[in-house]
Amino acid sequence: MSAHAAVLGLLQASPELVAAVDGRIYPDEMDDPPVYPSVTFQKIGGGRARSAVKSSSLARASIQVSTWAKSRDETVQIAGLIRRALDRKRQLTLSGVPVDDCFYVSDIDLKDPDSGICFNHMSFKIHYREP
Repeated sequence: MSAHAAVLGLLQASPELVAAVDGRIYPDEMDDPPVYPSVTFQKIGGGRARSAVKSSSLARASIQVSTWAKSRDETVQIAGLIRRALDRKRQLTLSGVPVDDCFYVSDIDLKDPDSGICFNHMSFKIHYREP
């Protein structure tokens, strides 16, 4: 069980998000060739809580969730759905992973000048428990 499973579970639990991207929510990278709009996510940092006596099951991860779309408006709309799906989700279990808290940290909007694809990278922190 991992933060990846918990984040995927949270994203897939949002019917509005799933409908907006036609189910295209991927860990790490999109299919080749990519179909838009899509969402990707990956762990970009993390660790476990330390204890002087025994190993702790409490873990944390920094997660980047990216929205990819053909227009800025669509990117912004989907990014808002992602934020609602993940921000301040507390005290629940998803895909067997107990989640203590998940919250929004920051985001950035960009556009690829060659392809014209707009994208948004959002950062979240998730605190969860591993076996």
